Amino acid sequence: MLRSRTPVFVAWGPELCLLCNDACLNLLGQKHTAALGRPLYEVWPDMERLVKPALSGQAVDLECTPLLLRRNGADETACFSFSSAPVDGPDGTVAGLYCALAQATAKAPPEKPRRSETQWLYSMFEQAPSFMAVVREPGHVYELANSAYLRLVGRDEVVGKTFREIGRKVEGQDYGALLDEVYATGKPFIGTRMPVIFLRHAKGQPERRLIDFIFQPITSPEGVVSGVFIEGNDITEHARADDQLRQTVFKYHTIANAIPQIVWGTQPDGFLDYCNQQWYDYTGVAHGTIDGRAWTALFHPEDRAQVMKKWRHCLATGESYEIEHRLRHHSGQYRWVLGRARTVRDAQGVIVRWIGTCTDIHEQKLAQQGLQHADRLKDEFLAMLAHELRNPLAPIATAADLLSRGTLDQAGVWQLSEVISRQARHMTRLIDDLLDVSRVTRGQVKLDRQPVDLKSIATEALEQIRPLLEAKAHHLDIQLSPEPTQVMGDRLRLVQVLVNVLGNAIRYTPNGGRIDLRMLADDGHLTLRVRDNGIGMSSELLDVAFELFTQGERSSDRSQGGLGIGLALVRSLVQLHGGTVKMQSDGMGMGSEVTVVLPRLPQEAQQRCVDAGDASSRPARHSLRILVVDDNVDAARLLGMLVELLGHEVFVQFHPADAIECARQVLPHLCLLDIGLPDMDGYTLARQLRLIPGMQTAVLAAVTGYSQPKDKQAAFAAGFNFHFAKPIDSSQLEAWLAQVTEQASRQSQPAIAHA
Repeated sequence: MLRSRTPVFVAWGPELCLLCNDACLNLLGQKHTAALGRPLYEVWPDMERLVKPALSGQAVDLECTPLLLRRNGADETACFSFSSAPVDGPDGTVAGLYCALAQATAKAPPEKPRRSETQWLYSMFEQAPSFMAVVREPGHVYELANSAYLRLVGRDEVVGKTFREIGRKVEGQDYGALLDEVYATGKPFIGTRMPVIFLRHAKGQPERRLIDFIFQPITSPEGVVSGVFIEGNDITEHARADDQLRQTVFKYHTIANAIPQIVWGTQPDGFLDYCNQQWYDYTGVAHGTIDGRAWTALFHPEDRAQVMKKWRHCLATGESYEIEHRLRHHSGQYRWVLGRARTVRDAQGVIVRWIGTCTDIHEQKLAQQGLQHADRLKDEFLAMLAHELRNPLAPIATAADLLSRGTLDQAGVWQLSEVISRQARHMTRLIDDLLDVSRVTRGQVKLDRQPVDLKSIATEALEQIRPLLEAKAHHLDIQLSPEPTQVMGDRLRLVQVLVNVLGNAIRYTPNGGRIDLRMLADDGHLTLRVRDNGIGMSSELLDVAFELFTQGERSSDRSQGGLGIGLALVRSLVQLHGGTVKMQSDGMGMGSEVTVVLPRLPQEAQQRCVDAGDASSRPARHSLRILVVDDNVDAARLLGMLVELLGHEVFVQFHPADAIECARQVLPHLCLLDIGLPDMDGYTLARQLRLIPGMQTAVLAAVTGYSQPKDKQAAFAAGFNFHFAKPIDSSQLEAWLAQVTEQASRQSQPAIAHA
C-alpha cells in the first residue's frame, strides 16, 4: 500500500484516524506528513459526503468526482475515480473504511493493471477476523476474497470462479438465488445461523458450517447494482456451544420433570422464574400464571404468613430454607408439603439463584398427627383409668380399715361387706372390659353362634341396665317388632352390645330424660335403634365416636364414668356378627341415635336356642372336702372362709409342697389352685396332685389373674377342669360348687364338671 502509485488511504476507529501512502502527497500537498493519525474530516473535510455510504456498510464506486486539493501552495479542483468499501471490526460491525483514488484528468492506466492493483489493495484486509468477498455480474464471479473466506470454503483461491462453483444448495436454501435477488432488488440480505457445506480440505469430507452473513449490493452513482459485497462470520463453534448448552438445559429440564418432586427456582431476590412440570401437574395452574411472587397465593391462608416470614429471613441471610406447610392441590384440597431451598453461588460466593423443592408429605403428616392424637388419647385414658380404679379402691380401703378396728356390730360388718363386694364387682367389670376390648379388637374372640331371639336379648339387656335407668329417672319407650326376630349370634356378646349402647344413652342424658328403643325387621336384616334426648355430639366427636378411649366432654367430677371403650367394643362385636353400627347427632344438646343392623335368620330356619339353666338356684346337697392353695395369705383365707360358709370342709395351704402333703392326708374332692405359686407353678402342682393315689378323679379348678384364652388352654392342658378369673365371683363359685355337689350326690366319687 505505501509503495503504490495509486493514492490509497485507510480511516479506522471511532474518529476515523487517517493512514495514507506517499501517492497521496500530490493530493494533500504539505498536509501529507501532518495528516497521518489525524481524523479524516479534519484533514479532508469534503470527504465526509463521499465516505458515508461505506460507513453504513455499502461499497461505492464513483467516477469523475471533484475534490478540492492544495498543490504548490494553491487550491485547485480535480476529478477523481473514487472507490470505497467498509471494513468490519472483530464484533462484525463497521469499524472503518478503505479508499482508492485515481485522478481522471491524468492518463488512466490500462484496465487490467488497474483491476489487479485494486485486488492487491484489498488484500490488506485479509487479516480481518470476518470473511469478506466481492462477486460481480454476470454469474456472480469472485473478484475478491480474503483469507478468512478462503478458510471457510476450503480453497486456496476463488477469484475468477463463480459463486455456484464454490457454494451449494444446502437444506433447501439456494444461496445463488439469494444473490440473484440482491442483484434484482438492490436490497441487502442478512442471514443468521445459516447452514453451508464446503469441502474444507482436498481429501476431506464435505463439512457443514453455520454462518452469520450479509449480501450487500454494490451500486454505481446511478443506483445500478454492479456487484455484491459478502461479509460475515463463521459461528459454527459458537452455535455448537449454544446447542450443547441447550441440550444440557433440556436434559436437566427433562430430569427435573421426571422426578416425583416439585422443583422450582428463583432469582436472588426470591422472584420465581422456573417450575418443573410436577408443579403444574400438582397445583393444576397454567404455565406462567404464578411467576414472580404470585405463587404464594397457593399456600394455605393459615400458613402463608409463617412461610413468607421464613422465606424472607432466608433471602436476607442466605440460610437454607426448610418448612412444612399446606399447598393447594389441583383437587382443591390443601395438602401438606415439605418445602426446601438451597442457594447457588458463583466463584466469589455471591448468590446467583435459589433452587427449591416441595415434597408431598400429606400421608406422613396425617399419620404423625394420628400418632400424636393416639398418644394424647393414651394419656387421657390412663388418667381416666387411674380415676376409675381409685373410686372403688377408696371405699374398699376405708371398709377394710373400719373392719380392722373390731368395733362394729354384725349389721355394720354386713354393711361394709356389701360395700367391699359391690366395689370389687365394679373393679372386676372395669378390668374385664379392658381385657374384653383387647381380645375383640385383636380378633381373639370366638363367638358361640346359635339362633337367638333379638327380643330376648333386648329383655336381658334392659334387666341389666334397669338400676341405672331408674337411678336417673329416665322414661324408656320400647317398640319391638311383632315379627320373628332371630339372628345367628352369640347371646352374651349381643347382650353386651345392647347394654353398652343403652348405658351410654342413659349416662349422657340429664336426669328425667327420654330413651327410645326401636326394633325393626325387614326381609334380610334386623335393626335396633336407640335414641336419646341427651347432650348430643359434635361433628368432630362423631368422626371418632367408635375409636378406643373416646369420650365426650369430660368434667372434673367424671360423673358419667367409664373408660371410653364401650362403643369401640360395640363396633367390633357388631362387625364380628356381620352387621353395621352408626352414630348420628344433630349437634350438642340435640341428643344422639345409635343404629345397629344385624343379618336376620330366614323365617323358615329352625330355632336352635338352648337356654342355660340357672345353676345358682341349685343348693349344695352334700359337703365336699376342698383344698385351697394360694401364696397370698389373705386371698387364700378369704376364699377358704367363703367356701366354708357354703357348707364345705376347707383345707387352706400357702405353699405347693404343703399342699401336696395335705392332699395325701385328706384326699380332697376338689382343689382351688392359684397358678402363680412359689417354687412350683399351679400347672405343675395340678400334675403332681393327679399322681397321688385317689386323686385321679378329683375336680381341679384354677383361680388366677391369668385369664387370657391361652391361659385357659394351658390350664386345661395341665389337667384342670375349670378356670376362674380373679377376683372370683362368689355367686358363680357357689353355683359351680352346687353343680359339682349335685353330681357327687349321684356318684360314689365327685364327677368332673368341665368348664
